[in-house]
Amino acid sequence: MTNATPKTWLCRPLLVLSLWTVCTLCAVCTLAAPALAQDLEQPERDQGVSNVAAVMGHGGLTAGFSPEGELTLLRWPSPGYMDQLEYETAKTADARSLPRFGARDNAGAFVGLYTEPGGLTWLSGAGWTRTMMYRADESLVLITTYRNSSLGITVTGTDAIAPSGGTGAHDVLARRFDVEVDQNRAYTVLRLVAFANFAPAITPVPGAPEAEVSGDAERDYACLYSERARALVSFLPGDEAGVGIAALGSAPGAATVDAFLTGLASNAASRGTWMMMGGDRTPLGFQCGYDKNFAPMAGLPSGLDAQLDAADGTLSGALLAREHANGALVWDLDLATEATVTLYFVFGSTHAEAEALLGPARSAGVLTPLTGIAELSDLRTAELITPQTRLPVEVLASTALRSLMTIYVARDAQSGAIASSLAAQPAYAVDRPALGAFINLALDAAGHPEWVEAHNQFYVRAQRQGTTGTVSDSKLEGSWAGATFLDSLPPTGGASAKPPTRAGVDDGFAMDATGLALWTLCEHAKWIGAADAVITARQRTYLNSVYPAIRSAANLLTSCQGSKNALQCPAYEGDGVDKRQTLRGGAAAWTGLYAASRIAAVLGHSGEARRWQSRMFSLRQQMDRPPPAGYLKAEGGYDGDQTARALAIWPAALHPIDDTRTSATAVALTALVAPLYDAHMTAESPARALLALGVYEFRGNSKEPANRVRLRDWMMRLSDGMGTPSTHHFGEVVGAVGTDAYQPRVGTPSASEAALIYLATLAVREGESALIQPDVRLSTSTDSGFQCQFSVAGGRGHGVGGVLLLGLALALALGVALLVRRRSR
Repeated sequence: MTNATPKTWLCRPLLVLSLWTVCTLCAVCTLAAPALAQDLEQPERDQGVSNVAAVMGHGGLTAGFSPEGELTLLRWPSPGYMDQLEYETAKTADARSLPRFGARDNAGAFVGLYTEPGGLTWLSGAGWTRTMMYRADESLVLITTYRNSSLGITVTGTDAIAPSGGTGAHDVLARRFDVEVDQNRAYTVLRLVAFANFAPAITPVPGAPEAEVSGDAERDYACLYSERARALVSFLPGDEAGVGIAALGSAPGAATVDAFLTGLASNAASRGTWMMMGGDRTPLGFQCGYDKNFAPMAGLPSGLDAQLDAADGTLSGALLAREHANGALVWDLDLATEATVTLYFVFGSTHAEAEALLGPARSAGVLTPLTGIAELSDLRTAELITPQTRLPVEVLASTALRSLMTIYVARDAQSGAIASSLAAQPAYAVDRPALGAFINLALDAAGHPEWVEAHNQFYVRAQRQGTTGTVSDSKLEGSWAGATFLDSLPPTGGASAKPPTRAGVDDGFAMDATGLALWTLCEHAKWIGAADAVITARQRTYLNSVYPAIRSAANLLTSCQGSKNALQCPAYEGDGVDKRQTLRGGAAAWTGLYAASRIAAVLGHSGEARRWQSRMFSLRQQMDRPPPAGYLKAEGGYDGDQTARALAIWPAALHPIDDTRTSATAVALTALVAPLYDAHMTAESPARALLALGVYEFRGNSKEPANRVRLRDWMMRLSDGMGTPSTHHFGEVVGAVGTDAYQPRVGTPSASEAALIYLATLAVREGESALIQPDVRLSTSTDSGFQCQFSVAGGRGHGVGGVLLLGLALALALGVALLVRRRSR
């Protein structure tokens, strides 16, 4: 048909669909029981607490620091790869009340001062107060001030990771410590001690990301001190038997150790994970020790734990420790000339790769203008702030900038995947599409479409390509797992890109992940074209590249229905361990189907567009049924938890914004959020709810201006008082502390939460215009029948509502016409 075809004919498919809609309004179905109440903090009791208040990285090496300035997280070679430090917090209900959340006192990496008189004190321990902040809102350089009034000493720590873009060329963490002593104090000896308890890792347990922490103590292989490099060497080879470290004996000399390390250059068995810790000058002493919490390896001398060995300000000089090894270095400080030490942590797949980074790092320094690591770091992160970046005003601007920095750190620069969280406990450093879709939206709003396209190409590769099971085990073609390791799929960077290193997390068919992954594949097209033009060449190229994945997912969501009802079939949702049929999955499926049907129409796939849209309408009809069905409460609002109700309002927009069902859902969602602020109760982080309510209030042109004022007040309080102090990182839960303070919990720092907070700041300050882009417009060659179905002004809710109202009106008109015709006989 051409564009000249009469509109009544063009809408005939819609008329048939509307008649079917009217007939099915009386159908009866039975829904699954509502989901059980979620224990928000159970993940911490199962896997431990994240002791991370600041992070840095550039898509490769990634570091995390506790509020006390300890290095508690060290991921390499990507932000989603395993933690290379031995650091495990307690898995108990009282973990947050324990020192270091229950981690051993020699876990992680930290620094201390030895003074005479005085003795050894660790900067992270008693007697020291600490102030931690980033050098600027848009910086990843961390400045920590340590003050000990009793000693009269102030130490300024500067931490930075050299920018690398994930290539591995500069996988260097630099930690500089500048020491100042009050004028009225004098010490005969002043030394800086650096301690580290490494746990190099190569191969994690497939499908069990939590094993990266629970098994790190068992992976320890060896610590060596290289006199040539003036650094500690900790490593785990890919083939332990082929390395032959036993040939070193129990007490090798320095020349023997360096000869052994040099000889590994031609030994393929040694390839694995290599870490080195050295300073900017030769240390006064060193120690490779045995962790005091484990028995030393049989047949080798009992080397003293390096932490214990440092107590007298000297180190014993052991060159080798096997298994459960840790290490320390010590330097003299001269207040007149050298009251500064810079530590370097370097990584490589071989000893030669790691050692090759240490020399250039030492020569570059940390604070050399424009060439030092810290300056290069800030220059690199400045690229995040483009002319297109939207930033709200007031304190929200600082929070928004830190949110973008967190996403930047969580992004694997090679694969394009983005970790939901950087925490090792719980093990959330995986890409979760149900959350990654909102990360994409934040990046699009911030002016980084190229990152979104790389992320979506990762999703295309992560989608299941073939039925590997049935509905019973839910591993279906077109579906996405709830989580995928960042490095589990080959990137698109060609032969030079690193290959996949492990299998993805295989947790079956996740309904919300599948629906929202489908949505983000489609939604991104709106951000890369002109709002006042038909589909552009760039949009068409992008859509053609992802359309096979769109088709596969939309077909699955169309065919996958419950056996006892017409809802989405039971599947996993969120972090649930059982299959469900709830509003969370239903709203996500609706969102994906709407987006897919729209894109299909734009690209001219009219048959698929009609079929997916038909399923979309039938799904919503089932979701609209009143109790005891489960989705729609008696008072007219959708039932479900905070996340589910937020999704129902936006981006699902199940009904027009002025529909009583939407307003009732908004009221219920507000009631779920209010106790966090009004009653000071621990709750799910409200960012997603504030995002949905912000869109609702602005799009709906609320008659209650007080609602907008309240939302802005809530957003300000979230930004300024519910993250980590000074560094503004968030978890997936906000915990009430006492009567007037909050604490981020579960997965801190969370990149997905950062994205939701960034989007929420825009929603409550600017309204929907900052987030909701006009639909991709139809070209003149597109089947014009879909202009009838989709060309309804306003948001999605109005569009879908308009279609149904039009269908009902046409059905009524047809009925009247038939009646008149019968009477005329």
